[in-house]
Amino acid sequence: MSAPPRLAVERSPTAAERLAAELADLLAREHHILADTHAIIDGEAAVSVYVSLLARTDGRRIWWQVPTTQRRRPLWTYATTPAGAARRLAVHCRQLQTRPMTELVRGRLMLADVLVNRDATPV
Repeated sequence: MSAPPRLAVERSPTAAERLAAELADLLAREHHILADTHAIIDGEAAVSVYVSLLARTDGRRIWWQVPTTQRRRPLWTYATTPAGAARRLAVHCRQLQTRPMTELVRGRLMLADVLVNRDATPV
């Protein structure tokens, strides 16, 4: 006798996934920026805003690296509200859109690379 088919169990989004979705929605509605969200590690989610502009959240705050060429070291910043993060990320996105794409991707890992390394690396 065969086993009964297993039903997929739907899980509720985490606080991080809900906050990431809210941020992506605000970016689209208020700033006309299409961003996508990804659950990245347990308890965290990412919002891919533009090439080399990736925000992360743990459900309480949102943080990202400020895209600047004027510093030798990365500058990390954060926001505690999706609206505040959306406003500031929109400014960073507009600044990045003025730079050549080759400058943005040179020597950097893209989100897809990180996800492939994490989820699809052969054993």
